[in-house]
Amino acid sequence: MVELDSQVKAGGGTVVRMDKRTICSCCQQSRPPGYMLTRVGKVGRFCAHCVGERWVKSLPPEAESWSPEHVCRLLTGDASERVMGISAVLGYSERPALYGRYSAQTLPLGKSISVRETLLACVAYPGQTWLDSMVRFLAITGMLDVIREPITEALIIDTSVLSPAPMIKAAATMIGSTRLELDKKIRWLYDFRDHPDSGVLGTVIAALQTLGPSGFEEVEEALDLQPLIDQIMAGHKAGDLRNIINAAKRLAGIEITAGTTKADMALALARTLGTAAGMREFYDKLSPEFQQVVNFMAWQTVPVPPEKIEAKTGVSVVDVEQGLYTPTVRLKSSFSGLLNFESDYYQRIVRISLQHWLRLRLKPALPVPEKARLQGTTEQPNFPGARILQADPAFVSRFPSLDAMCQQGVIARKKNGTPTVAGLRALQEAGWELDEFYPNVRKLAHRRLEILVCLGDAGAATATAPRAKPAEVLCNWLDLLTKPPAHPLHSGFLPPQFMPQLKNVYHAMWSDAAAVCLESLEAVMAAVPKGQWVTLEDLHDFILYNSLPLPVPPCCHDAYLSVQGKWGLERQHLGGNQNTHWEKPLVRTFFMVLAAIGVVDAVIVPPEETSKIDPPEDYLPTTEALKAVRLTAVGEWYFQGGPETCLEEQAMGEVVLDERRLFIRLTGSNPVLEVALKQVAQPIGGGFYRIDGGSFLKDCTSEAHVQRKVDTLKSLLPDALPAVWEDFFENLLLRVNPLTPAPFTVLEVGESPEFRQLLRTEPALRALTIMAEGGRILVKAGDRNKLKKRLRDLGYFIDCF
Repeated sequence: MVELDSQVKAGGGTVVRMDKRTICSCCQQSRPPGYMLTRVGKVGRFCAHCVGERWVKSLPPEAESWSPEHVCRLLTGDASERVMGISAVLGYSERPALYGRYSAQTLPLGKSISVRETLLACVAYPGQTWLDSMVRFLAITGMLDVIREPITEALIIDTSVLSPAPMIKAAATMIGSTRLELDKKIRWLYDFRDHPDSGVLGTVIAALQTLGPSGFEEVEEALDLQPLIDQIMAGHKAGDLRNIINAAKRLAGIEITAGTTKADMALALARTLGTAAGMREFYDKLSPEFQQVVNFMAWQTVPVPPEKIEAKTGVSVVDVEQGLYTPTVRLKSSFSGLLNFESDYYQRIVRISLQHWLRLRLKPALPVPEKARLQGTTEQPNFPGARILQADPAFVSRFPSLDAMCQQGVIARKKNGTPTVAGLRALQEAGWELDEFYPNVRKLAHRRLEILVCLGDAGAATATAPRAKPAEVLCNWLDLLTKPPAHPLHSGFLPPQFMPQLKNVYHAMWSDAAAVCLESLEAVMAAVPKGQWVTLEDLHDFILYNSLPLPVPPCCHDAYLSVQGKWGLERQHLGGNQNTHWEKPLVRTFFMVLAAIGVVDAVIVPPEETSKIDPPEDYLPTTEALKAVRLTAVGEWYFQGGPETCLEEQAMGEVVLDERRLFIRLTGSNPVLEVALKQVAQPIGGGFYRIDGGSFLKDCTSEAHVQRKVDTLKSLLPDALPAVWEDFFENLLLRVNPLTPAPFTVLEVGESPEFRQLLRTEPALRALTIMAEGGRILVKAGDRNKLKKRLRDLGYFIDCF
């Protein structure tokens, strides 16, 4: 455009900032808010792109090959040199790519970090002349359009109080033109409030004022309240905010007039409810029925039906109108703003919840519910049809033998690794006859023993040597259940493995959500009164009223339950049923596993009605069957630092090795060694065991299995082994695979004397064959075709191999 060319040459026009989209008088395109050049004597503005193109045309031809170092020297010179350097950046930082629509190739000027930083400093170039303003105008254009906004934003955010003053001024000038969130812009500028340079402070304050705040004092309040303001603005309409204010009988300092906007009400509410005193004042000014609803709803982590609210508080929060086919349910207008109303299609399911931001801030102002503290009873809870599952004091002393069986692979397994029913029965016959949870339910007759085997398997995966002490095994199992794994990629969240009703559960990898769940469960265990019975309902209430989170871990994000519905099985995912399908079953499963170990005594009442969860037998352990628990001495020792008298170690039997023969004598009890000896030796009576290669290798499946059995047995025997035992272990590995297959084909030679003579004398045939006994020859697999070809050449026909 001739007008723009002549205006730029004459140095006419003024750089101004436009606060709304403006059409350029040159290219006729709508440009976003930003800096533009006014027309001389006419209405209109020129955009930075068009002005920049005119400056690029004025560059000398050699500018296209300027190096980044040369451009940096220009960008640190006087105003005219800086304009030339910026124009070179605008024109020669990139070029159209050879292929790809709208794609571009970045050139050295666009890649240079020093060019970017020097160009950013030009944004704050001082001076009042027209050329000085052009330096700033073109530098802003280069940072936004050539260097690109993401890179520019990163340069700005990286600028700190320790950066040079020109760089800070430039970044402060630029930040208003970026697409960063408003709170990030304000927070960044607020960080320079104590800068010693008055020029920097002036630039920062000017940038703040363009964003709204008048100074640092207003910013300080805005930064504290902005998150709450954003929540209020996003979650409410203007009418909802008016209802909240009216519900509290007009809070002090909040007046609603004809000109009061939604933003005004949100700011006033944030200022009032942003403090504990203000929230308490808000609660005190609510009507009694509002307070009853709030007292109940503030502790509900998930939406609840309106019928439950009315049953708990005596206050109805909805209006029901009978329609032609179905009733219409609406939230009462007086509760609008305070409560959320959710419903599905045709309002078959209606759920009510308290506004999330309001619930979080109201809870500290509310009286602490009585159920927020666990209060047990010394007397056993009276539940009809209940049975007590109590831990035998000597129960823990048997753990090392089961742990050894899991480590040594003694228990029969299915293809998926779980123990078979026959394997569990074999354990019972070996002395592991337990008081089971549900002895009369066929599919759950071995459930407790199965839980212990699962813990033993998890412990075996991390074991480096047999664990002979009961306390060592117990700590290992409980650590696996309640502590993070040693490595984050290990399976560290065991409770989902004991919840077979959950379908589509991925491998239970460790996650932050799993850590939060275990922290909450550990807090529950720390609060259980010693020696007293606590019902499961009291435990659920304790978790609820103490805001102990139980988030769904990633391994269960897609999990669901198969529930028997009207038309068959229906999938119910955890997302919309977190409380009933995840939180409560998780707590009950956790305590069921603790009861299996003997950490708690349990009151069990099998439900009379069959569960609708498919299959019902798998869901039984996590339903209402578990009614109450009580910490045992073992539980007090592990979770609450009780005395270790419950873990008194038994004297281990003495092991004597014969110095001339492979005989072992065991006097006394040594459960772990007994398990190992049953796998490798033959008992001959009187505590004596005889061992040889046949007994040791009888059930081995691989060389690694043999090595594992050798390592296990040696770790349980005395350190100083007799010579005959050292020789046995050394020679035992030589018994593994003494024969190895060779890559030969065995061929039987015919009766022809001529052919036999040929095999013995012909050089090529002798090189391809090896003579063997019984009129046979050996041929390598790779030489068979060569042999056939040579025999054809000698006049023989071969098609038998």
